[in-house]
Amino acid sequence: MSEEREAQLRLETTEQLFLIIKPEEDVANIPTPGMKSIEFINILIEKKLFVEAIRYLAIALPRREAIWWSCATNRGLSLEKKIELNEQKAWDTIEEWVYNPTDENRLKTYGIAETLNFETPGAYGAMGVFWSGGSLAPPETGQIVPPNPGLTGTAVGASILMTCARGDPQKTSDRQKTALEIGLDVAYGGNGLSRDLK
Repeated sequence: MSEEREAQLRLETTEQLFLIIKPEEDVANIPTPGMKSIEFINILIEKKLFVEAIRYLAIALPRREAIWWSCATNRGLSLEKKIELNEQKAWDTIEEWVYNPTDENRLKTYGIAETLNFETPGAYGAMGVFWSGGSLAPPETGQIVPPNPGLTGTAVGASILMTCARGDPQKTSDRQKTALEIGLDVAYGGNGLSRDLK
């Protein structure tokens, strides 16, 4: 990664990250006071704590970039030649929001996630969009219920980990490492699609 560029993160310090995801034992043993989020995530990767690195990077990224990371990971790691229709519809709707992040497009995602029983990578990606802003209350109520600031990142992390879990279990860590390469590319201003990820 180029030293000239800085990672574009929504949460720039470990203190901010830990307000959303409390560190578990493996992570808590890393001395982090005053550490930047990107340094911490790179340490997790060096220690091969890929699951934790994915979870923390997902909440550290700006919401739109995090959601795009889930899309780029799905594209880069998808093993299915023919994806199930509703799952494909979920990814199409997620990408539609990334390119045109209106509240109308955000609201479409809940029904799609529900169709998938909230059980697939696309369903979690869709919920990441739904939780990205606006109100969680139905529009007809007139109520404003803002989402918790960690919801989108949590859903994105789940989506990516589910995508990585598909396929040969012995290669799950390799897929997680690839997903992190995609995510770091996005963090540094790339599109996550420019590398040969096969």
